[in-house]
Amino acid sequence: MMRKFLTVLIILVFPGIVLAHEGEVHFNVSAGTLPGQRGYFFERAGEWLDVNIFTISTKAKQEKKLEFADERVAEIIQLGMDPDTNSRNLGLAVGRYQNFLKQAEDMAEKIIILDGKEIALAEKFETATRLHEVVLSSGYPREALDEAMIENEKIFKFMVVNYQFTDQDIKKHQAILDEHLKIVKNLTDPNKNKKVEEYLEEAQKFQKAGLNTQAYDFIKKAKNFLY
Repeated sequence: MMRKFLTVLIILVFPGIVLAHEGEVHFNVSAGTLPGQRGYFFERAGEWLDVNIFTISTKAKQEKKLEFADERVAEIIQLGMDPDTNSRNLGLAVGRYQNFLKQAEDMAEKIIILDGKEIALAEKFETATRLHEVVLSSGYPREALDEAMIENEKIFKFMVVNYQFTDQDIKKHQAILDEHLKIVKNLTDPNKNKKVEEYLEEAQKFQKAGLNTQAYDFIKKAKNFLY
């Protein structure tokens, strides 16, 4: 509850900005027109035209969908601040977030399969969904948080299974795991929570061995236990 209050306070003072732990700016996206407000229908129509008519390349379409997912997170935050928010409007924002995020992840995988040089799309998507998780874990609808975690897991394991060939690749994915470990440690002190401590110990054993998908699974168990 306190984390959500602080998030709300920050947004009221700095519109469009969400701060994560230790004061570092992680998310800076404007919500724009909210569900239920005049003009929202036209904004939705404009997004459809932007992706399907005015954007030509598949890569650009994927980037647009991730951008629109970012905006839905901002909508969810803005709506979540208002105690009088209509649940239908909040549900609409969550549903559209889920839809855009699923499409962006699926498109990223397909683009990379066709051209492995586009792996940066996966890395960008992983970073974005990890930051979505940090923001949405502060008391917003669980469906949105779950979607961020599900799509993050998909893209992370896609990278590890298909594009972990060298020691450099292993270290890159280990570094991503370090960021996920920070999320857990910012949620609680692992030394004060025996179950979380056990999960993280196992995660770090696999991480050290370069078995990054297995390490991810134990970090996910720790998160689910805390969430």
